[in-house]
Amino acid sequence: MTIRGKKVVLRALEHEDLSKLRDWRNSPDIRLRTREYRLLNMPNQEEWFQSLLEKPPENIMFGIMEIEKEELIGVCGLAHIDWVNRSAEISIYIGERKYRDKGLGSESIDLLLNYAFDTLNLHRIWAEVYVLPKGYGVPGRLFLDCKFKLDGTLRHTVFRLGKYHDSEFYSILKDEWERTVDQKSHIQSQKANRSKPL
Repeated sequence: MTIRGKKVVLRALEHEDLSKLRDWRNSPDIRLRTREYRLLNMPNQEEWFQSLLEKPPENIMFGIMEIEKEELIGVCGLAHIDWVNRSAEISIYIGERKYRDKGLGSESIDLLLNYAFDTLNLHRIWAEVYVLPKGYGVPGRLFLDCKFKLDGTLRHTVFRLGKYHDSEFYSILKDEWERTVDQKSHIQSQKANRSKPL
């Protein structure tokens, strides 16, 4: 299964990806902004990979492939899926540094939201962001740019860099996402009409 965008493709994770994922998740910059506090080994990765096969799945994860070079550059997915209340947490990281800050994370989130709302019929997608000093972690601006709303802040949720930090929680509802899709379609339609010869 693949989900294709303009610059990235989301594809199913394969067993042979696990060593690269282990290395990414053990890198200090990624571990700093996730809930993981241990250094992971291959048995940890094997156990996590097997958990993705549960039915109904609690987590659905994808590899992020850069289209031009067909390179695995990161991981994204839906975690802690609540099939009764139709909600899930979004998870994402770009493991390859050279592909960061190029809009590939935002496009991956857009593709993932389309899958969550249009295919799985989920109602709410949420994200937790640690409020770390500038230069560390994923800024909440990433989710605001993807039309999430800031729900609120919880104080001193995580201990990183020798002190406690707050967490910001963001979410987007299906009807909010549908409005953004309609707006994008309208803008694209206007651009197409302007480019047509008279």
